[in-house]
Amino acid sequence: MRKADVQSYLQRLGIPDPVPPSVAGLHALHAAHVERVPFETLEIHLGRPTTTDPRESVARILRGRGGYCFHLNGAFATLLHALGYTVTWHRGGSTARRRALRRE
Repeated sequence: MRKADVQSYLQRLGIPDPVPPSVAGLHALHAAHVERVPFETLEIHLGRPTTTDPRESVARILRGRGGYCFHLNGAFATLLHALGYTVTWHRGGSTARRRALRRE
């Protein structure tokens, strides 16, 4: 992630000068992200394809958009990594989908 993108992302969050990686810093970043970057599901209702690429998710957020969980989580993880946090990715899934698969 480019330094300019990090600065723009932090401005979007209202945190122009983040503290070094810490629990308190992570809490502040996370709270600001939840408050200022909306969860939105417009693409599915408009029939538009979308990507899960974290870099494209960052660009989406820098354009003033929000996104699905994979947009928000991918972009936030990219920001945290750029700020020096250790980020571990985990696979997720829908409980409802798993239940449906078990019944089949």
